[in-house]
Amino acid sequence: MIDKVFIIGMTGVGKSSVGKKIAMDVGVHFIDIDDYLDINSLNKYKIDKKFRQVEHDELKKWSIINKKSIISTGGGIIERLDNRNILKNFYCIHLEASITQLLSRLQSSNKFRPLIQTKPGSNINIESLKKLYNNRMKYYSEISSITINTDNINQSQTVEKIKNELIKNEFIN
Repeated sequence: MIDKVFIIGMTGVGKSSVGKKIAMDVGVHFIDIDDYLDINSLNKYKIDKKFRQVEHDELKKWSIINKKSIISTGGGIIERLDNRNILKNFYCIHLEASITQLLSRLQSSNKFRPLIQTKPGSNINIESLKKLYNNRMKYYSEISSITINTDNINQSQTVEKIKNELIKNEFIN
């Protein structure tokens, strides 16, 4: 029986909002690992080792919590091998979207994305987004239990698809 579900995927795909909605709907604990990180310590030119270490430590901490949980991760968590090795032990839902869809969502968001923006409110660097996307997709595929493409479905439909999968896998009734 599954006791933890991790939601993985690219920045802007909706991991946090979908995870929070599912957790509320089914009455389980929700954790957003990004809430425990200082995103401002990460920048486009230098991925701060301290940031990635704190991210790893949070993943380890939440992976052993003794509580039925849905856990949303940061988009880059899968870049470290030790993180992928932890995540492989759990049910991982990969939320996927095309670069075009991600760009549309990111451009309508007020959230600062340091790896693809130079400063808060600036335009999304499309080349940086494409590079991240291409580098990360193989890792998402490697560790995901299921992939849900969100290009042509809204948040409610995404949540329902995931809830159906969680029923099949006995995470919820």
